[in-house]
Amino acid sequence: MKHQGSVRFEPSSTEVEKTRIDAHLQAAFLFAFPGLLPVLIYWFAFRSFGASQLPWKIALAVVLLSTSAFFCSYIFNRRSRRLFWEGITVTLGGMTIWMLLGSYWLIYFGFSPLPSWIRIFALAFFSILTATWIWISWRNFESVVSEQELISKLYCEDHDQIVYPGTESDATVARIAAPWKEMPVPYWVFSIGAPLVIAYAFVSERIFESSGGPHAVFIILAILSLPMSNAILSQFMIRTIFFHIYLPLTLERKTGKKVIFGP
Repeated sequence: MKHQGSVRFEPSSTEVEKTRIDAHLQAAFLFAFPGLLPVLIYWFAFRSFGASQLPWKIALAVVLLSTSAFFCSYIFNRRSRRLFWEGITVTLGGMTIWMLLGSYWLIYFGFSPLPSWIRIFALAFFSILTATWIWISWRNFESVVSEQELISKLYCEDHDQIVYPGTESDATVARIAAPWKEMPVPYWVFSIGAPLVIAYAFVSERIFESSGGPHAVFIILAILSLPMSNAILSQFMIRTIFFHIYLPLTLERKTGKKVIFGP
């Protein structure tokens, strides 16, 4: 990051106002229910495949981790309101949404019964694309923060702490344009076109006849989940990590003041 900017000064307030952290107890249940759906999907699917049962156990572990994070945040961070802990909690909560909408390509190509060459090619291609997209998104946030001097607009410096006004600042962050809007070639051409080629390879090799199981369904889910996965990662999870974890910890290290989550 080339320029960190400065935080604006506002007088302190003695009244402790409620924030979204006060709603984390309800969020624990809200995120748990959609998180259970991929558990059921992977339980039935991989029993049909006759393959590893790790996928549904991984999905269940994500639900339990996300729910536990919200409970712990409500119990231990509701009064202190540390922003980076709130960011960690929301990021873990977002994993349940990623499991529901964006995990199918990884689970399918990672655990279903497939020829080794297809598994290696698909996992390598999708992983490289995902890692590249995460890097592009991170650099985009760094560039926007530097060019627009957003730190001074997002974080309010008090006498002994720095406040991140949740409603106002999150609205500002949400207006940051996604990096793919400036790309000359539409992103969906790569994210959907390449899996279609892999799907053709599946059909040509008659994998469905040789191994059984719901391959056709999961090919469609893999095609749909790749762009969905990258959208969730870049527009929600990486955004949260950058503005609610990375920048607050950077400010705390530079100023020696705690960064707290405000209303």
